[in-house]
Amino acid sequence: MRNRLLLLVAGLAFLLSSCKTDFDLNAEWKDITIVYGVLDPGKSVQQVRINKAFLGSGSALEYAQIVDSIHYDTAVINAVLEEYVNNALTRTIKLKPVWVDRDSVNVGPFYNPDFPKVIVYKTVKYNYHAINGKDTTWLNPSATFKVIITNKKSGKIISSEAPLVSGIKLVSPVYNSANPQLSVTNASNVNFNLKWTAGDNGKRYSTTMRFFYKEYVPGTVDTTIKYVDYTFPTLKRDKTIQSTTQMSVSVVGSSYYASLKSLVPYNRDVRRIPYRMTVMFYVLGEEASTYLDVNSNTGGLVEDKVEYTNIDNGYGIFSAEMSLNYTFKISSTMQYELQSYFQSIDGSFIKP
Repeated sequence: MRNRLLLLVAGLAFLLSSCKTDFDLNAEWKDITIVYGVLDPGKSVQQVRINKAFLGSGSALEYAQIVDSIHYDTAVINAVLEEYVNNALTRTIKLKPVWVDRDSVNVGPFYNPDFPKVIVYKTVKYNYHAINGKDTTWLNPSATFKVIITNKKSGKIISSEAPLVSGIKLVSPVYNSANPQLSVTNASNVNFNLKWTAGDNGKRYSTTMRFFYKEYVPGTVDTTIKYVDYTFPTLKRDKTIQSTTQMSVSVVGSSYYASLKSLVPYNRDVRRIPYRMTVMFYVLGEEASTYLDVNSNTGGLVEDKVEYTNIDNGYGIFSAEMSLNYTFKISSTMQYELQSYFQSIDGSFIKP
């Protein structure tokens, strides 16, 4: 874990100067590797951005539009993920370079719009770790992962390591897989609570409740499924919270219904049927959370800034994340309350 002054390029942290003293922006070119990777054990394909930084006398924005200014020749880069359990190497997964659409990754306003592609290093096909019901875990949650990047031309080795985020489980509302039902009561004195176990290595917890509904125009056969999201405040885990400790967020029932009023468009010409509710967790590891904290206040495209990095012999971030979804049926009680609540608004919701 180190702090450096970096140049922000293509959505990543690109080197401006070290923490020592003065730095000549027009100094002779040097090889500076930028890495960005966040592993998710629930995804079958992991990906890592590997770019190079650059310095020059002109505009950084203009340099970023030149393909070989931020991309290495893929023939000289060898990249792998290594899995360690109890400090023993258990498997190695190769990363291969793939050109992808610029819009599919966060690269900001940089790069030539006439060549809207970027290189991402993705995992080759590898075996899953475990299957539990319908859920597949691709990476061992108990493992620590290293990314090892070798520049075969210069001999430089760039690396980092991070533990995976795991063990987060919904506690309330209780999830009955045979008949999962969820209900939010429209009352000012009744809270809807979400509770979950903190799990391992999670630092930043974002929770969202997604409300799905079916919508159609009376007299037609076309039905569309739409949704609106209610997002709870983000929680950060401190050192006193253990893996089995319960964390929670809540919303007053009447406040949730008021949010639906503002989120669901007013329309007297349609009919809507409550369909599903999905509780979604998105959890970041400590390294990624710290990276976001340090970068939360950026001014312009290029600026001097103290930047967090955990990459050895390079700059950027290597960490972990976890996404977890629970889908519920909407209880008959809540269906009735939705119908009653919207009756005085636009009368759009009806019971199935």
